[in-house]
Amino acid sequence: MNAEIDDLQTKILIDTGATTTFISKRLLEKMKNVEFINKKLNSFLLADGIAKFPIIAQVKLRIRFAKIDTTIDANVDTNLGTDMILGMN
Repeated sequence: MNAEIDDLQTKILIDTGATTTFISKRLLEKMKNVEFINKKLNSFLLADGIAKFPIIAQVKLRIRFAKIDTTIDANVDTNLGTDMILGMN
């Protein structure tokens, strides 16, 4: 789905099974007005109960898609295969 995040046009993947939202570090580096919530290293346990998904920070973002403006918290990943995964948080 197309979206606008901090005035940048991008594509997001909507994952109805995900409980949180992730953004790639490379997209975050293009943004000008980023509000960091947490800059601590952390990780999430994936659905298989074994694999860990490392994150480097948590940020608050302004996002617009489907003509709706909202703010979301997103976890920053260095190896995300897409710009953003929008979870159901």
